[in-house]
Amino acid sequence: MKKMKAVCAKGDGTVEVVEVPAPDITDDYECLVRVTACGLCSSTDLKIIGYGSVGEMPIEYPTLVGHEGIGVIEKVGSKVRNYKVGDRVTCPIGLPVEGYHNNWGGMNGYCVTFDAQAIFEDGLKSEYEFTKNLDDPIDFLTKPIPEGMSDPDAVMILTLKENYSALKNFGVKKGSRVLIFGDGAVALGLSIFAKCLGAEWVGNIGHHDERLARIRNLAKVDMTVNSHTENVEEAIGDIEKGYSQALILDKEYYDAHMDALKNWNCLKVSSQFQNNHKFYKVSK
Repeated sequence: MKKMKAVCAKGDGTVEVVEVPAPDITDDYECLVRVTACGLCSSTDLKIIGYGSVGEMPIEYPTLVGHEGIGVIEKVGSKVRNYKVGDRVTCPIGLPVEGYHNNWGGMNGYCVTFDAQAIFEDGLKSEYEFTKNLDDPIDFLTKPIPEGMSDPDAVMILTLKENYSALKNFGVKKGSRVLIFGDGAVALGLSIFAKCLGAEWVGNIGHHDERLARIRNLAKVDMTVNSHTENVEEAIGDIEKGYSQALILDKEYYDAHMDALKNWNCLKVSSQFQNNHKFYKVSK
């Protein structure tokens, strides 16, 4: 049996590289993908490694980590017709591995993906777990990588897609005023895309000076506030005119400043909601 290396979270805050059986295609619509790079996601991977849960979902150990992988297709099933050997794609999937509670797959040597378009075309959408809840095959996470795009740039596609879809689903448009509670990588992406979508004003609330400085420099936002050293209520008090929206990346931010946001249209955004294109509006 062919072996591959994979990154395993052990449950004690550490990881190790382990050797496990490599997958092979077992379905006519599958593609075997050799992983060439993978992002390290702070919303899931780091929580799996260090916290024991992702949101309200507990993690059992040992588990194989990584879900923002990209790779090259090395083998295709007999009914695959929208991909070919040699194509570079995003988000291949890890198959179950004996002895491991979960296999997210992105940091494995090999993963698989499916030709969702062909499955839809052949009328088999309801027979596959990952397609039965999709309205359109375009919503399947695996996408072709544009020619000439580097691996480091390609691994950012998933995160950037989530940023863009969150803003579009929330109705951010030309003339919007957008306040983002968060100062990490997702907040940076949201800030950049909000400007690209025509928002006339974008602000960020965080508590890391260096991160807020990066957002100011890269996203050219109109305001940043460190909630640990500045008064958030005073800072945003005059910005409630017009179509004002707040995106909440952390519930603690909202709980701490809900009074200041009473006149804002608020949306709680988390990795689980983004990945499923589902978003919760925060009730006033």
